Amino acid sequence: MNRFIKTVFNAKGVSPMPKIIENAEELLLNEAKRQIDENGYDSLTVRSIARGCNIGLGTVYNYFGSKEDLVACLLLKNWRVRITRAYSLAQEIEDPMEIVELLYGEIRDFMLENGGLFSSDEAKKEFKIAVGLRHAMLREQIARPIFGACVRGGYENAEFLSKFTAEAVLHWTVEGAEYGEISAVLSKLFVK
Repeated sequence: MNRFIKTVFNAKGVSPMPKIIENAEELLLNEAKRQIDENGYDSLTVRSIARGCNIGLGTVYNYFGSKEDLVACLLLKNWRVRITRAYSLAQEIEDPMEIVELLYGEIRDFMLENGGLFSSDEAKKEFKIAVGLRHAMLREQIARPIFGACVRGGYENAEFLSKFTAEAVLHWTVEGAEYGEISAVLSKLFVK
């Protein structure tokens, strides 16, 4: 590097490259999760996340436009883990009701894992809006492994049966219904 460039880049307050933070997005999401678990959603701010990660506020905004964007990303990440696990386990299951139980467990665990969010009225409102906007997508994701079991099991109307079941599982699990209540009704659908 020539002397002029070295002088410019070494001048006070000027650096040749911005600070690189390893796994910054993961760091921000983990800090947000920690703060939500400890203090709840209502006390979470972009500023508190930046402070907790010991990074500048502007850096957080390089990754997330708002607190809501960051929390949505956190929920999406957690959901992907749950649904991926369900897909993997469901491949080996023949009985659609076993898959329903598996999906119920994953949705319930997702709700419990993110309990700090669902205890806040503000967060509940945001969550209901998000679920409403993505309802069809969530139903399709839940229906997919049920559909596979219906096809493998030779059930008629596999597509309708899987979507109907997914809708019921999604709705009633989010509403807090026990698995026994859900399975008592849905098991009647899977009679050949």
